[in-house]
Amino acid sequence: MESNRELAGWIAGIVAKQGYERALVLDGGAARVARRLKAHAFSVRAADTWQCHHFWNGALLPDGPAGISETQAADWMRLRKEADVAGRFFAWANNHFSPEEAVWLGIWRANILETGLPFRLQALGSVVVMRTMAYWLAWNRSEIGHKPLPPAAVFRHYVDEANREITQTGNDHQAIFLPPGQDPEPGDAALLYCYVGDREGIKPLDPRIAFWERWILGDPAAPLPASEADALSRLLDKMVDVPVWALAYGGDGSELFSTILAVRPDAVRHEIQVPYPHPRGSAIMTEGLILASKAA
Repeated sequence: MESNRELAGWIAGIVAKQGYERALVLDGGAARVARRLKAHAFSVRAADTWQCHHFWNGALLPDGPAGISETQAADWMRLRKEADVAGRFFAWANNHFSPEEAVWLGIWRANILETGLPFRLQALGSVVVMRTMAYWLAWNRSEIGHKPLPPAAVFRHYVDEANREITQTGNDHQAIFLPPGQDPEPGDAALLYCYVGDREGIKPLDPRIAFWERWILGDPAAPLPASEADALSRLLDKMVDVPVWALAYGGDGSELFSTILAVRPDAVRHEIQVPYPHPRGSAIMTEGLILASKAA
């Protein structure tokens, strides 16, 4: 079982017990918690600092059968020889990906994001590519070389996985997507869920995010979002009237918990030990969730 999916289920299970139905999910990662909340009959709005996570939300949160057809998948696999396409991510070749993999990343970006497709299909195609990148990166930790499955087979596997997920989302709870950079408004949200990252603005245990983000941006050296030290306090000031805050974190959450207690004295903290992959096997990390209700 993937530890991050297990973690998302643990978070959503605790949050669902609060008895609310409308959630604003900020910086929620690859749509895992938002999807789990939808499964608990929440109506979800999702916004994220990272463009790549915005695409995860756009692919996997909406209801409806907007799947990837055989014709569409074949078009995404169409070979391209233009130097600015095939060579776009070649700076990664032999460092993080094989030369063949780097070429495919350029081809897929051009075929998926630069052909005028509706956003939902762009998002679905991007999720397929990001999962393919994750597969490659997992093998490339030890050496950049042979993989059990060739690029086309890996890509098609994740096309099928994305289509299965779409057919399984089924409920009629609306998901609204706020593009990165747009200031989120509380609206009618009864619950705010947010992952509180570190000061560098990226979860240290998941280096894949930097590659996903730069693939979406189309530049292997693109600058990444930075997290300002006061970003959380400004966000919570804006969300002051949302009845419940659910703030997830990794590692030692003592400082964050003290900060929240100062404004919502009834806050409670939940923690769980989660195994994460490690070069020497696995590492046990603490993940936590703070629930803070507005005073009556």
